[in-house]
Amino acid sequence: MFYHKIEDQGIKIFWTSLESQDDALYEQANLSPEESTLLNSFSSDLRKIEWLQVRALLNEIFKQKVEIAYKSNGQPYLRNHPELEISISHSRTTVAVAISQEFQIGIDVELIHPRLLKIADRFLNPAEFVYMNNLTTAIEQIQFLTIVWSAKEALYKIVGTDVDYKKDVRVKEFLLDEDGTAIVEFFKNDTRRHFLATYRTIETISILLWMKERK
Repeated sequence: MFYHKIEDQGIKIFWTSLESQDDALYEQANLSPEESTLLNSFSSDLRKIEWLQVRALLNEIFKQKVEIAYKSNGQPYLRNHPELEISISHSRTTVAVAISQEFQIGIDVELIHPRLLKIADRFLNPAEFVYMNNLTTAIEQIQFLTIVWSAKEALYKIVGTDVDYKKDVRVKEFLLDEDGTAIVEFFKNDTRRHFLATYRTIETISILLWMKERK
């Protein structure tokens, strides 16, 4: 399996394009009986491919069978590498994982798609709306929305608690570009946490974004 790798000071990010659901992918995923039963419970073919490819990718990275398990809060971990933190994301075209021994991590990959214009009021706070409305083209607005949505999704994967994307999270104004960074603030229960989100545009159609917090 061909995959891309990015290293960012204590974390490693891997991503690959979705493949077809064929015998090679099943062989690479090397499913246990329990995993096979779970896979067969999925009704969506796309969900099956995403699920298979995440496991195939991890097996390729570690050069051995890797089993994903889940904590009580829903966060994934590697049963045979419990010392590592892992975050997983997939879109309709891409799967991505981030791995670290030093940091809590959150990763998200999203298609740059105009559907976010229709739901912007569900996750943008007033300051973010002002920034979006100051952008001059719909393409810029869609890119901005994709980055903001991805940042809030990645943060949720780190904090592992109930998060109101409008009230609890603020993505501060950033320079909109193909690749860049943004400061993300999280407010909850009288505490404030700051994160640096790093994003890249991949294959011209998706945003890959990750953030980290030292354990």
